[in-house]
Amino acid sequence: MDWIQIISSFILGGGLLALITIKYSNKTAKVDAYVKLEKFWQESNQTIRGEFQTRVSELEKRIDELEITVCRNIKCKTRIK
Repeated sequence: MDWIQIISSFILGGGLLALITIKYSNKTAKVDAYVKLEKFWQESNQTIRGEFQTRVSELEKRIDELEITVCRNIKCKTRIK
């Protein structure tokens, strides 16, 4: 719809209006692209943060389990050296 308006206004003598409209259309397209890109990055960051937090919690659980099963006494036979 925008391009029809631009072409018709250029043909009917609105050359200056057509040039302004073209610039406006290009700038709005760039802004829309940047908004979509920012939204994509925000969603990606959220998923990465979620995965990172789950991995950290899993590693913390494994560390806690190791601390329970590993003997800290130096003379203990089950102690891992």
